[in-house]
Amino acid sequence: MLSAAFYERIIGAIGEENLSGLSASQEATLIRKYKALLNKKGGDLDEITYDDLFEVWAQVK
Repeated sequence: MLSAAFYERIIGAIGEENLSGLSASQEATLIRKYKALLNKKGGDLDEITYDDLFEVWAQVK
């Protein structure tokens, strides 16, 4: 599970309507990739840019 703050940042970058259109497997992959991104950035949300979020999104959609 992603933190509420991280989820809000993702919604701001990607849009809630885009996220709600994902299949269950796409959603699971997206969450896994966002967790990996957060770990790569040392758990610091301030280090994650909107470009980072969009790049992960583009890999999944």
